[in-house]
Amino acid sequence: MNIYIKIEILNREFESRLLLAFFAAQKKHKIIIANESYFRKAAKLNILKPGIIIDKSILPKPDKINEIKFFKSKGFKFYSIDEEAGITYENYDYFGKIRYGDETLEYCDGVFNWGKFDHDFLINYFTKFKNKFFITGNPRVDMWQSIFDDYYLDKNLKKLNYIFIPSSFGSFLSEKRFWNRIEVRRRNNHFINGVDEYKLYDIESNSLQLTKEFIRMIRHLLKKYSNINIILRPHSYENKDAWQKLIGDYKNLKIINKDGISKWIRNAQIIIHNGCTSGMEASFSKKNVIAYVPYENKLIRNIPNECSTIVKDLASLDKEVENAYYNNKIPTNNNSEKILSNRFKNYNNELAVLKILKIIENNSDNSLSK
Repeated sequence: MNIYIKIEILNREFESRLLLAFFAAQKKHKIIIANESYFRKAAKLNILKPGIIIDKSILPKPDKINEIKFFKSKGFKFYSIDEEAGITYENYDYFGKIRYGDETLEYCDGVFNWGKFDHDFLINYFTKFKNKFFITGNPRVDMWQSIFDDYYLDKNLKKLNYIFIPSSFGSFLSEKRFWNRIEVRRRNNHFINGVDEYKLYDIESNSLQLTKEFIRMIRHLLKKYSNINIILRPHSYENKDAWQKLIGDYKNLKIINKDGISKWIRNAQIIIHNGCTSGMEASFSKKNVIAYVPYENKLIRNIPNECSTIVKDLASLDKEVENAYYNNKIPTNNNSEKILSNRFKNYNNELAVLKILKIIENNSDNSLSK
């Protein structure tokens, strides 16, 4: 069978998509991993044989609807693994309503869900298409499991003895200006589908305030623990140079945006975050993980924080840093297991890639193998 796996953000998606491709190749399927433009051009030139398209989202916007219709007209099957997830939200309805719609679900052959959390909402909200939602887990979460610890082990990184700080809240540091992001949301019908446009202004303002507090916290750690390296990883939409200019120059500070994030999480002594999916990954992988929450914040996604040890001031942070470095353990949050098992189907050592392949194989015929 011909399987075409789309990839958008290389650092985020490549390892998990490669894992899916590896198991598919073991089953004698033919695999191509590429970006969206490659598949679109190849199909229009009729050099891409009919097969299975695995996309990273099926947003109900005009160009995506037309794309799915185009591939279906050429005899392809179309599936989605949504990489944006929505698993960090307390409620899935906000996310689900803007990421899915009748127009794309009508033509899509299936959607692979992360876990019970997103699956329950989708089958109840889109009842007409409930048989198109499959609760498989996501291949990204496969890579979080302990069987991949040796794969991620990096002795050189271990020697750095570092604290890892991933950012996912610095939207005001985005390469894309705020007004351009508003325009894109309008064009993609987000405001029609329920997104509160004016709340986005509050979120942008909160981004500035939280970034300020994290810069204060990072400088504190850099000065107090000069023998410990701090590695900051901006989100893919954030400007690395902006972070550097705002924090300033320190010998024990490194700002990186290369490679997948899992390697940096696995080899860190501590992970410090606020509302970041990486906090959930760190908890899943049994790492020392702290959520730094310096003020009450209703605009941040608190679910990742609830999987972490929450600290609210610098003195409490120092205590936990010293616990991790001198006692080798930070107390775990009792909510973690309940949250993670609800949101990740493959929490208990199941591999999502095997379930995904089984569903694809059971719903395909020989015409996609030529």
